[in-house]
Amino acid sequence: MDQLKLIQTFVRVAHSASFAAVAEEMRVSRAMVSKHIQDLEQQLGAQLLSRTTRRVSITAAGREFLISAERILSELDEVQDRITLTQRSPSGVLRVRAPHSLGVQYIEPIIADFHQHYPDIRIVLQVADFPSNSLDLIKSGIDLAIHLAPVPDSTYMARNLAQVPWYLCAAPSYFERHETPRQPEDLSKHNCLIHLAQTVDEHWRLSKNEVQTSVRVSGTITADSVLVLRAATLRGAGIASLPAFCVMEDLDTGRLIRVLEDYSIPQRPLCAIYPPNRLLPRRTRLFIDFLAEAFDPPPWSAERRRHFPTLLRTDQPPESVVAMPASHGKARRRASVSLAPTLPVARRAGK
Repeated sequence: MDQLKLIQTFVRVAHSASFAAVAEEMRVSRAMVSKHIQDLEQQLGAQLLSRTTRRVSITAAGREFLISAERILSELDEVQDRITLTQRSPSGVLRVRAPHSLGVQYIEPIIADFHQHYPDIRIVLQVADFPSNSLDLIKSGIDLAIHLAPVPDSTYMARNLAQVPWYLCAAPSYFERHETPRQPEDLSKHNCLIHLAQTVDEHWRLSKNEVQTSVRVSGTITADSVLVLRAATLRGAGIASLPAFCVMEDLDTGRLIRVLEDYSIPQRPLCAIYPPNRLLPRRTRLFIDFLAEAFDPPPWSAERRRHFPTLLRTDQPPESVVAMPASHGKARRRASVSLAPTLPVARRAGK
């Protein structure tokens, strides 16, 4: 006899105090219920229930066994529910916010790959380059933000995805008209293209041999998008501080060149930020894990660049985005990625 069946029968009889009621519930004979209890008592070598013609009562040994039996059955139900949930195809809507530049080059291809694994999850992707807006998740109804900056708000949970190097870059055509900087102080004589969120008090901070240097910079173009600054830099407008994921191919092909290559700019963490929630939706957890795998190692690293599609070209407008079809040709509506319009972003005070 199946021991689990015996235990389940005993728990039912112990709670109902009626063989007849349990027999009706299990759709078996009263004699079969009685046999289950006898077989279990024989296996344990102890009487669990006291039976008379009028009543059924639980013995001391039965009460002790009931506590363990209920715990075993509860844990078994929990495991079965968890396994069933993992086998069921995850679904629903996941709202994600990412920096515009990163979303165009890397997040959209990652979402397309994610869709192949989880076709019933629909992702709505909002892209905005200004990072101060990306932490306002609950008010904005965002499930997950891909954040390119340190996370000052400890009320959110964060998972580190990668460290992003930044480089000073310029086009060769720029240096046909200007001298090449030899030291950080020379930057003050050049047209520097400034990112609103990456420049602190109009200063760029560089380091060499653990010695930090702060240089006041100015220029004719200030923007809140690295794509805009990259496009201006490619046209020879000036020197810009740009993230590796945005310029690695430009540097490899010679469209851009490093400036003050012996100096480094502080790297910035790339994190997945989400509201604190003990019961994090499975679709959110799956996407976070998928992102972590996709960025290990980072796709702009040397060993990964050849595997990623190039979405930005010098003959392509920086704002171009290719959206994945919503249905992938399927008759019924399945998961898809939607690129929501860039949200309006206000400047920080004092910037």
